[in-house]
Amino acid sequence: MDISERVREVIEKTGLNRTAFAEQAGLDASKLSKSLSGARRFSSLDLANIAEIGGVTVDWLLGTERSKPAVAARAATPAGSVADKAIETAETISEVRAGLAGLGYRARSTPELRFAPAELGIRQGADLAQQALARLPEGPPGVGADLFATLERCFGIEVAVQHLNGRFDGLAWIDDDARVIVVGTTEVPTRQRFTLAHELAHILAGDDQLHVDEDVMEWRRAVSELRANSFAAHFLMPEAVIAGRLATDAPIDRRAFAELVMHLAVSPDALAWRLHSLARVSPAQRDQFRRMSTVQCAHLTERTDQYGEWRNASKHSRSPAALTGDALDAYLEGKITLRPVAQLCGLPVETLRDTLDSGAWSGPYPADEEPVFNP
Repeated sequence: MDISERVREVIEKTGLNRTAFAEQAGLDASKLSKSLSGARRFSSLDLANIAEIGGVTVDWLLGTERSKPAVAARAATPAGSVADKAIETAETISEVRAGLAGLGYRARSTPELRFAPAELGIRQGADLAQQALARLPEGPPGVGADLFATLERCFGIEVAVQHLNGRFDGLAWIDDDARVIVVGTTEVPTRQRFTLAHELAHILAGDDQLHVDEDVMEWRRAVSELRANSFAAHFLMPEAVIAGRLATDAPIDRRAFAELVMHLAVSPDALAWRLHSLARVSPAQRDQFRRMSTVQCAHLTERTDQYGEWRNASKHSRSPAALTGDALDAYLEGKITLRPVAQLCGLPVETLRDTLDSGAWSGPYPADEEPVFNP
């Protein structure tokens, strides 16, 4: 079927006559007739309105075949599992990006990094992390850095945070149109940061079209998981940064360890293992430091307020900032409807319209959810 045939199918399914349908789509009847006969091309806004009325996608109207990583993932996860919501979010993000790309709003490109296939997964992760860190103009993403924005700006990845029930850390999605990471809200911000880095590794390594991780902290034997966790450790806790913060010959006490935890914005457990792997602490010290909590580290370094803001931020949802901004620009330029923007923000169309009209829009976070601190 061509576009005209698909539009005719949509009109038929709505039960409206052409005049009534044209009115709902913001077209006059003569323009619709000319487009259906081939004498006039449907504009991008025409297609967006028609897709919205018919409950279909612009891709379907255009007859565009798109990669569907979700098919394999749903077959591999239990029906109704907590991952389904995240998968649907990733699919929506990809579809919106594909539609915007056709209007000239393209995502930043994702760099192609290389690692030696013959090396062990842990070594591969370290190599990937070194290459990724070299692409960060502001240096390693420590405390105070917006890791979400860093992944979007430096690696061309759409990052979303969602309220998800159950034990689910995140997923990485790769298709022809987008690179997407979806992670769950949490009261454990260090885990969320580790998940972001872990999923980034899956994308940079090109592991799968869709990779669902229920527990990123479990060091499974699969090469891809070893590589992703090694990447996260090296990316979030670079050896050069650790060496710069800790004197080589000085013993590491609880205060020095706590300072490093807060500077790197990682968990005491992760840092203790990292220091042990660098031969900076003994097995006994490693086990001692592992028993500390992030709250204790914040208290020792007099940063409890900062930790509270960080913990609060990790409990809020987030839409991909660059994508949401592109969609809003396209809407304001009259190229698309408000529906894709509302989908990304998880808001009803009318609620978002009222927010825009009132001048209260503050970005990709719902107005009452924008976090203060977002490391």
